[in-house]
Amino acid sequence: MIHDIKPPEECKFLRKKLGSRFDKVIKAYHATDISGHKKENKKGAGRKPASIINPHWWYFNHLEYGKQWRQMTTDIQNVIAGICRLDHYSQTHRERPLSVMKCVFILENETITTNTVEIYAGVSKRQAQRYMKACKLIIMFLDKPIEDFLEHKRISYTKKILGDCEKWEIEPTEEYIEQALESMFCVNFSKDGVVMEDDFN
Repeated sequence: MIHDIKPPEECKFLRKKLGSRFDKVIKAYHATDISGHKKENKKGAGRKPASIINPHWWYFNHLEYGKQWRQMTTDIQNVIAGICRLDHYSQTHRERPLSVMKCVFILENETITTNTVEIYAGVSKRQAQRYMKACKLIIMFLDKPIEDFLEHKRISYTKKILGDCEKWEIEPTEEYIEQALESMFCVNFSKDGVVMEDDFN
């Protein structure tokens, strides 16, 4: 039996997960195509907007809404906060830091464009360009902190698995540990360590 697929604005779970951002995200959904580009009325009309591929979207996308900043590692916080404090306005006499939480919301997207930033962060086109540049820098400097995060999780989960093996008298073979890690961490370490699913608890 095939059920009708509800539009996102009718999904109660999505509304609960996004909270106050629900309306903005729905607006962005209807204003962009699947690649994150603004929909055009005419084929080939206008210049194709610049886009940034964000390989770390999974990390931000699985943080609990309202607790994102507290759930991040200190190194990741430092990268985001430090880049937000840079002079993005070319005004040495006046520093106006960008919003760290707007950057966090933007970094939940796998593909980032000026059009989606305008709607998702609720800023003007010129301001969206500043956030685009900031997010590009953040992504560049997140490789090491994300790698450290994954390694810390792997070590932590491995210790728990070994403890469970001792408790239940199971031989902790390498194959068993890897399978248990995939089950607990839902990470395929053979494919660039991409986290598919994790509650980050």
